[in-house]
Amino acid sequence: MQLDSSKSKTSQVLRCMEEQIRSGVLPRGSVLRSTRLLAADFNVSSQVIRYACNQLEERGLIRRKPRSGTIVSGMDKFLLVRSEGDVSVSKDIVLSELYALAQANFVELDLMPVEIFRSFPQRQLLKVLKKECYKGVMLMCCGYNGTEPELEILRKLDLPVCHPVTSVDEESVTGFKSFKLDTEKGLLLAGMELKNKGRKNILMLTNRDSDAADFSRVWGKQGICPAHVSVISGNWGSERVMTEFETLLAEKKFDAVACHSGGLAVLLYQYCSTRNIVIPRDMSVINFGWGGAGKFLSPKLTEVNYHLKEHTQAVWEWIEHGRCVFPEITLSHGESV
Repeated sequence: MQLDSSKSKTSQVLRCMEEQIRSGVLPRGSVLRSTRLLAADFNVSSQVIRYACNQLEERGLIRRKPRSGTIVSGMDKFLLVRSEGDVSVSKDIVLSELYALAQANFVELDLMPVEIFRSFPQRQLLKVLKKECYKGVMLMCCGYNGTEPELEILRKLDLPVCHPVTSVDEESVTGFKSFKLDTEKGLLLAGMELKNKGRKNILMLTNRDSDAADFSRVWGKQGICPAHVSVISGNWGSERVMTEFETLLAEKKFDAVACHSGGLAVLLYQYCSTRNIVIPRDMSVINFGWGGAGKFLSPKLTEVNYHLKEHTQAVWEWIEHGRCVFPEITLSHGESV
């Protein structure tokens, strides 16, 4: 290989070997050529090759194995699990930024739809996942009650698993280390917003009854007392929930909607759009999580959210160091954050 004589040979060899491992030219599990042959390939001294290999070993890209030679370890691999049905624009942005950070730091991310966990035989899938030698898992799904098959499989992998949760209940049923979203502050911000707008009849869309209890607890503690609160909890889209929603809307029993997650807010708008249900323009619609679509909707969606770049960086801190600090939660009026 011809090197640039104006630049350090050592740095060029190191960068080239890193790129070969990252791109798969030197695949995981392959054996490096001997020091003498590599020196001939790059037309450098054996000392340059030894230094480059020492650096690659420190970075975990290769390992020396007695009587077997120098084995390519490849990059650290993490598994990202999310739903194929997740339509959140913000989560897509987080995902793309994570891939960019991974590429820059020689870390490999494998994306697997959560639907695979729920459709494949558990024993077969567990065998496949164990072969990949992941260092950790990022579970980008919420709304767990503890019975989902992916939770059982991920527990059996015996790997660090981290995922964002909005309630203590969800953290306890999964048993995984969790990104604790500051929902109390978010609920307070949302409550003050509705109070300032004079909204007195509020519909809460939540995944669980306990989430609705959080609304009442935080708002009551701060003196935010709506005249009337209706709660719909459960599987949004089910016949029972949708009949209840349409009845309340038809009777004009609420002038604000508070969605406990970005996913619920998106489903609310989609459902109304496909059935020609008009959401009044003077209604307040607030979501928690990663809706990311506020400025495109009518009426505008006020979002209790984290700044995406800061959120992505927090996720990356966990991948690299096993710890993170989440950014401050914010309130955004009809804008993506």
